[in-house]
Order: sequence, then structure tokens, then C-alpha cells
Amino acid sequence: MKNLLAIDFGLKRVGLALGDLEKKYIYGYKTIEVNNIDDLVKKISQVVKEKEIFKIIIGYPKGLKGEETERGKVVKKFKEKLEKLIDREIILFDERYTTDLAKRIIFPKDFKKSGLKKKESIKKEINLLSAILLLESYLKGEGKDKEV
Repeated sequence: MKNLLAIDFGLKRVGLALGDLEKKYIYGYKTIEVNNIDDLVKKISQVVKEKEIFKIIIGYPKGLKGEETERGKVVKKFKEKLEKLIDREIILFDERYTTDLAKRIIFPKDFKKSGLKKKESIKKEINLLSAILLLESYLKGEGKDKEV
């Protein structure tokens, strides 16, 4: 079994999705609240051991024209910390539009015009769905050139 872990990185929450490379099976695993990066790295390290992960895919937010963003710089630092603790292949994968797509799936109509307020539970679902969409895109091989 070749288990994959997709990470939708956020400064407040991180969505995790798991998948099997051979069976092309994907599911949302959980959302982790971020207190600090070191704590997050430890929690992800535990998931990697428990779920026997062989490869990690981290969503890398690029700008609309493909340029590096401030959030992208934070994600690269996060990846470097993970690499020091986890001996697995870790890939940065272009995640442009995954969060927007997740929001559109959860809220088919314009969210801002709906009058609803984002609750923490909804935000967690958005992070989780974003991780699923990231892993789905990776497994489908959509844009092997999306690897950073």
C-alpha cells in the first residue's frame, strides 16, 4: 500500500487528506488547529507514522501569474521543518483555486451575498475539502508541471 498525505496549509487550520496511490482512493482525514509551526510539524509526524505515509503533498499557493507569494514563502519554511523531522518525499504542489473551489462546492451561491456567517466548523470543512481536492488533482496527474 502506498499511502499519501495531502496538506492544505493555513495559518489557523490545516486540512489533511489521505489517499492510496495504487487504488486512487482519497478521503478527508482531519483538520488540525495551528498553535505554532513546531507543534503542527510534530502532529503531522505522528500522522505519517500512524498511517504509514510514504509521500506528502503540500499545497503551494502561487499568485495568479505563477509567482511566489508571501504565503508560499511560509509554506516553504514549513516544508523545510517537516523535512528535518520526517524522512519521506515531500512535494510542493500548485494549489491555486483549491480553496475557492472548495468554497463553491460547499456554498454553490455567492457566500458573501448569502447572509451566512462563516462558523469555525464550516471553515474546517473548507480546509478538509481543499486537501481532498489537492490530492485528487495530484493523483489525476493534472499538471505534473504543477509540482514546484
